[in-house]
Amino acid sequence: MLKYETEICICCSLSAFEKFRKIWGKYKEFKPDTIMINKEMTIVAVRLKFIEWDEESSAVKEFNSVVESLCEDEFNNNL
Repeated sequence: MLKYETEICICCSLSAFEKFRKIWGKYKEFKPDTIMINKEMTIVAVRLKFIEWDEESSAVKEFNSVVESLCEDEFNNNL
């Protein structure tokens, strides 16, 4: 089992941010320390500093699930 501390930076749309925010509401270890939104309210930058990353934890599994769903929604072009 792999566990380590990491820093996560996310740049995403406001709708994607809302999906991540649901996780942050459930799991205290995933609280961001910085959130920045551009003036047009279209891009959100988030930083989570020194998160304990445990692949077996519910928080990490849910985080990975959101990332995978966003990648499928936005980047699966079936080329």
